[in-house]
Amino acid sequence: MARTRWIIWLLLLLQQPLLHATELRIRAVYASHIGVSDLEVTVRSLENATSPQRYFTDSSGWTPFLKFPNGLYQVRGIGKGFMNAVSEVFIDDSTTEVVLEMRTKPNIDGPGIDSPPSSPLLNQVTGPARKLSIHFHSIIAPKTSIARARILFRDSEGNGEKWIETDSSETIAVDLPEGPTFLALPMVILPIDRTIFAFVLLQDCSTSESLGIFPHGAVCVPIRNSSAEIEIPIPIPTSQGHGQVARSSESE
Repeated sequence: MARTRWIIWLLLLLQQPLLHATELRIRAVYASHIGVSDLEVTVRSLENATSPQRYFTDSSGWTPFLKFPNGLYQVRGIGKGFMNAVSEVFIDDSTTEVVLEMRTKPNIDGPGIDSPPSSPLLNQVTGPARKLSIHFHSIIAPKTSIARARILFRDSEGNGEKWIETDSSETIAVDLPEGPTFLALPMVILPIDRTIFAFVLLQDCSTSESLGIFPHGAVCVPIRNSSAEIEIPIPIPTSQGHGQVARSSESE
């Protein structure tokens, strides 16, 4: 009898995380919101050292229904002919779906940007790796300190991921990737108060916006010499129950 009770207790303990799990689905779409089928989608916890879980989308672009304990995750869409769609999201009881907006590579090689070496955007990140100081300034009322905050530094393709903690002056130092790079743009991700802030670091934001090659939803921050100033705006709550959108950039 004692052994039976111990087994029941152990089973309940193992199932405990699932009792607080959130059920959701992930959808991969083109900019036209048509679903992308047979696309690989990975989900990885950013709070626990676990391997990514992999799924594939159906004919409408949906994964099966999934269950995850509440927390911070990275969701990634990967497919032949596509740029990676990478997004960090908080999953909780209000999350019903996450939408990845995919971008096809052929569109990037279209008229006007089919010769990256002559692009002014490429030139701004060409050359050896160099140090960049990034200062965070909160404009949230009341002011929220960004000191000792954990910042995720990566490129727009999800490569070179590194967590860095801001110092007492709300500043971090990063190494910009060694050039040339054209599509994999340096990004800073700040998860704070269950809100995700995403920034792209470029010398010429006007040029990058006209080319449309950095993720929708991210804010372009200009690099001035060897520094950048990032302002953290007042958070705008997402619509409850309507999912979170992670866009990779314009497509078709």
